[in-house]
Amino acid sequence: IGQGWGANGLFLFVMAGWYNWGTNMEQIPATAKMIVQVYWDDGTNDHLISQNDIWNRLPQITERKWQVIRASRTFCSLNAGHSLPVTDGLGQTEAVTDGYDYWGVWRRLHALSDYTFAGNQTAKNVAFGADSFMGKWRGVFGTRQISPLEATDAPVVNTQSTPTFLWSQKCVYAQGSSCP
Repeated sequence: IGQGWGANGLFLFVMAGWYNWGTNMEQIPATAKMIVQVYWDDGTNDHLISQNDIWNRLPQITERKWQVIRASRTFCSLNAGHSLPVTDGLGQTEAVTDGYDYWGVWRRLHALSDYTFAGNQTAKNVAFGADSFMGKWRGVFGTRQISPLEATDAPVVNTQSTPTFLWSQKCVYAQGSSCP
């Protein structure tokens, strides 16, 4: 920021947030835009990491949304795990792209960029989950519902998950950093 970075716009698109030991979060300006995405079946990172180390530490950002992608349990299921985007959700041996990648992640990221740098108001609605297109996509037999992206103004966390990296174990992974 001190070198002029972000002078034309600044956004954060946080996916399955990791621990943050930084002490300068207050330097991020309130004009930044932020989306924090969590994936309901994330077996790697505890949602509380995103909530406590990202969301709660950046209250100055006024344009922000918490987004949840849940697994779709339709004919061809779409997993909502830590490896989203580009997952092996249908049991493939290699990662492939699916509807969540395009509609849930990349579309939101592109729209956030367009809104931040060009001021596109339609892109703002797409980025922050206010558009009507998430939740529908063309299937073999026509349109079928997938679990819609949930965009909220406050964190929604899965308290029933058992991820590998827990919020309560933050200091275990500090690796030489001071742990507050």
